[in-house]
Amino acid sequence: MNESEPQRTPTPDAIVEELRAALAAAPEAALAPWALTAVHVRMFRAPAAVIEWKAPDATLGFIIAPTNPEERTFTRTRRFDVVYFSEDFEDDDQHACYQRDQSFINHFARWMKKWDPS
Repeated sequence: MNESEPQRTPTPDAIVEELRAALAAAPEAALAPWALTAVHVRMFRAPAAVIEWKAPDATLGFIIAPTNPEERTFTRTRRFDVVYFSEDFEDDDQHACYQRDQSFINHFARWMKKWDPS
């Protein structure tokens, strides 16, 4: 890309394809007992790329969206905002997800930053 050209914001579908390829080549992104179950586009306020993981008694997801400094996020990489969530908790109780899954959430955030460094 020419530096004078504006950087294009990737679509959720493009992010999903890029993440699928990266995760397939990076077994270190997982951490036992978590297993990758899906990488797909899901509708929230707008369509977003989502990575879903499952452990024996828990679910965990990460929303991966183009970086937007106006949005609250768990962490940011060079190109992406990363937000965790779990279907196991109500929206207003997602802090309990972090308390339960802090080790894997932090592990995956480190992997994302390694994969897409600043």
